[in-house]
Amino acid sequence: MERGYLLRDEHGRPVRMIGSMIDVTGLKRSEEQIGQQAALIDLTRDALLVLDGQERVTAWNSGAERMYGWTAQEAIERWRRI
Repeated sequence: MERGYLLRDEHGRPVRMIGSMIDVTGLKRSEEQIGQQAALIDLTRDALLVLDGQERVTAWNSGAERMYGWTAQEAIERWRRI
């Protein structure tokens, strides 16, 4: 990622560039791996769910949908009310 701009003199000629660069390669690679892992988790036939510190559902895979008959959104909403 790059950001920058030119400082110009009174005649409009560039005299200095100010900016920064950030290497986001590692971040992009990590995001890609997380996406691949999420896809694999959703393909499993086992019911997988994630609970937060208050034991509320924050994630619910398609195996859990098949096993319990609730969509992820339904499961998340039900556990938030408990």
